[in-house]
Amino acid sequence: MTHALPISVSTGPAAALASSHAGTPRPDRDQPTAPDPAGADEVRFLSWNVRKGTYVKQACEWIDERMPDVVMWQEFQRADRARIEDWLGMETYLAPPLPGSSNDNAILVRPGGPLAVTAEYEHRWAPWHAPANIEVRLHGDGGALSRHGLFLVSKHDCYWSALPRQIEADWLTTLAKPGRLALIMGDWSGFPAGTDIDWKAVEDRAFYVNHTYLDGNGIRRTDDRADRTTTDAEFVDPARWAADRLGQPRALDPTTGYGPDKIRQAGPTRTDRAAMSAELAAAITRFAVGDPVEHPELDWISDHRPLELFLDRRALHMIVNRAPARS
Repeated sequence: MTHALPISVSTGPAAALASSHAGTPRPDRDQPTAPDPAGADEVRFLSWNVRKGTYVKQACEWIDERMPDVVMWQEFQRADRARIEDWLGMETYLAPPLPGSSNDNAILVRPGGPLAVTAEYEHRWAPWHAPANIEVRLHGDGGALSRHGLFLVSKHDCYWSALPRQIEADWLTTLAKPGRLALIMGDWSGFPAGTDIDWKAVEDRAFYVNHTYLDGNGIRRTDDRADRTTTDAEFVDPARWAADRLGQPRALDPTTGYGPDKIRQAGPTRTDRAAMSAELAAAITRFAVGDPVEHPELDWISDHRPLELFLDRRALHMIVNRAPARS
């Protein structure tokens, strides 16, 4: 599928921090005229690092069974775009390619679903993988769009250095400005705050250096700074919310670090995560990490487990149609 959508382009970090979300409206002819009734009670988001698209068809079969409204895809291969869109029946919003890696970020949206894409943003300033970034609005009765937009970000942070990861996290805080609503999902390449790793036992010393940072005393620390940065900006981790508030402890299951090649690293960790504006948390009904016991194919489709986030559509409707809680 193709979409004729004017794009707001940020070419440097300063421009991105200042005005990366001025945006350009999407032409009305590209918007669905009304929401479909399927899945009307929920809005479903799925995020997955599909390892270099090696088993892309099998990944799409699994995704299609879950019937998501939005897919946040990491390590998207451009050559697979037409096939993925055909298999999933979804429209792709792909981050611009940058030198150094062909593993791109993408957001796929179901046409005729509960969300209409109203703007798309490019971030060519990014130090590694550019994030995929769009703005959507929720359909209401008769197809009327919500008063407020929701910024969506699919991201895959730099795996080889904590310095770019901090820049990537700092950019995310621009989405926490008053009046903005955002949902960020992806592979953070770092750890949630409180992660306890015995780095002396990690055989892969490159992994050790790549996933730690030097503190002011020259001591290497576990790199959880992105998580701390988004928490300071008052973003909420929906997995933590589901575990603490909704009695869903498995929302905090590790998402990567399985398999013989990962044993030499840090073992299972929650590298794939989400962050959302605090106002959106009231709409969370469920957060799940793909379970290979229930779905054995997840062990070989990718070295990352997929994430699923479910939002109550009625609660979300109230949130995106009222005055922002922060002013």
